[in-house]
Amino acid sequence: MTLIAFGALGACAAAPRADPAPPGASVRLEWIGHANLAFEDDRLGGLSGLTYGDGRWFAVTDHPREPRLVELAIELNGATKGIDARVAAWEPVPAHADAEAVEWIEGRTFAVGFELPGAVALFETGGATLDEFTLPAHVLRGMRPNRRFEALALRHHDGRHELWAGIETALEQDGPEAGPGAGAMCRVLALDVDRAAPTREFVYQTEPAPGFLPGTSFNSLVDFAALDDGRLLALERSLDPLRGYAVAIRLITPGAGETDVAGLETLRGAEFTALRVETIARFGSLNSLGPGNVEGLAIGPVIDDEAGGRLVILVSDDNFGREGPRGALVIALRLLTSADAAPAPSAPR
Repeated sequence: MTLIAFGALGACAAAPRADPAPPGASVRLEWIGHANLAFEDDRLGGLSGLTYGDGRWFAVTDHPREPRLVELAIELNGATKGIDARVAAWEPVPAHADAEAVEWIEGRTFAVGFELPGAVALFETGGATLDEFTLPAHVLRGMRPNRRFEALALRHHDGRHELWAGIETALEQDGPEAGPGAGAMCRVLALDVDRAAPTREFVYQTEPAPGFLPGTSFNSLVDFAALDDGRLLALERSLDPLRGYAVAIRLITPGAGETDVAGLETLRGAEFTALRVETIARFGSLNSLGPGNVEGLAIGPVIDDEAGGRLVILVSDDNFGREGPRGALVIALRLLTSADAAPAPSAPR
């Protein structure tokens, strides 16, 4: 059995709910498998962001006092047709606390998004903080507690390294958080890495929260990953008390007429065009697989088999055991674009 055939089976057997991509989607994701990552050290946990660089996977932890950069060894297992995952190494992250997002820049340099306080900083492994990004006053003033920088991705724009930093939910002055009737309007900052300063600012609108009763569920933006063509994947994580945790993976297409809202102190009453976003995959009832609070997304290497595509990994935050078992849920997906010639086989029914 080839890996892609197993991936189709996994989407039915392993994933409790996986909605297909919309007809004609230029990007699609297929389930490969999942693994439960154990932590041998009690100081580890809370994996809240993920990045891939220099052939390695790195996550950060959202510890409220001592955040860490955690290197993960993740491999497809040809014998089991699934994945293997383990902690390879870890070290402290300097600067602030409660790290929620991470992006590999180059060499030993990483960008990290924090919630205590809301900040984005560059640091070098084995060293101190290199630089901290200057952030707009209206953003610093309006971020909600525990709803700050959750999503990072490095893009190339006009010959510059541009870091896209997404805020988990709407700023206080921009509107409410996602509810059953409507999504949240999240600010996305385009940051010039060389100058450590913002250049542009956009609006990303999430999906509504699941369920029907306000205040009983939530949905928010938790990570980004950049495709080679400049588009981005966005990860949204939701919780429904009846169905547990779920995620939606959405495709952002910049350059589709979105408004630069950097000059708007508030979005209330303003006219603007949000980023163009389409949902390409959903996975629900993740609690049945392990700690279901998925908060990290990264695009990895090309998969070396007949179907090809890129390996995409999701990781979950175990909240250091506050909601149940310790450990992290690691999910492997196959990313296929319209450039991939091999069609996906139909999943057994």
